[in-house]
Amino acid sequence: ASCGSRCAETLQAQACCCCAAAMLMVGRRSCNSCRCPNGKASRTKCVITWIYTPMVLVGVFMYMAVVTSEQPDKDLKQMIDVFSNAWRVDLNWKVFCVFMGTCMISGGLAQHGVFGPVLDIAANVCFIPLFVGAIYYHLATSTDASAAIVYLCLACLRLLACYLLGDGDFNVERDLSTEFAALSEGEDGRGFQATWEKRGKSVSGHS
Repeated sequence: ASCGSRCAETLQAQACCCCAAAMLMVGRRSCNSCRCPNGKASRTKCVITWIYTPMVLVGVFMYMAVVTSEQPDKDLKQMIDVFSNAWRVDLNWKVFCVFMGTCMISGGLAQHGVFGPVLDIAANVCFIPLFVGAIYYHLATSTDASAAIVYLCLACLRLLACYLLGDGDFNVERDLSTEFAALSEGEDGRGFQATWEKRGKSVSGHS
C-alpha cells in the first residue's frame, strides 16, 4: 500500500478509536495514567490528547515513505504540488515528509507530557496551523475537509482546556499577575514572598 493510502487507513481507524476513547475517558472522574485532576477541563484535555495519539503513526508512515520509496506516490505528490504552488517554492518531497513526520511524532509525544508542560502547549499551538494547512489542501483538491475541521476545533478546545487548567506558559502568566497583586497588597514584602513560595510549590508539583 502507498504512503497516502496507509495514512487514509490510519485516519479511518483513528475515527473509530476517537469514539471509544471519548466514551471511556469522559465517563471517568479522572485519568490516572495522565495524573489529571477531576474536572471537565482535565477530562477534555485528556480525551483530545488520546485522540491525537494515532497521528504519531502517520508521522512514522511519512518517514517510511522516505526510506522505502525513490519517488513519492500519487497522493503524496499531489499534496506536495498543492503546497509548492501555494508557497511558490519547489518543495523537496523527502524534506517535506521528514518535516511533517517530525512534527506529528514530536507533537503527539509532547502532548503526553514527554517534553514537559511548556512544550505541551507549544505542540498544541503548532497543531493549529498544521490543521489549517490540511483544510487548505482539501479545499484546493476539492476533497472532504470535515475531518481536518474537526481536528482544528479539537486543537483549539484543548488549548482552552490547558488555559483553564493553568498548564505550561499559561501557569507562568497567571503566577506573574498574582505576584504583582501580592506586591501591591502585601505588607513589607511578605505577601510577595508568600506568593513566590506558593509558586515554587506549584512548579514542584508539575515536575
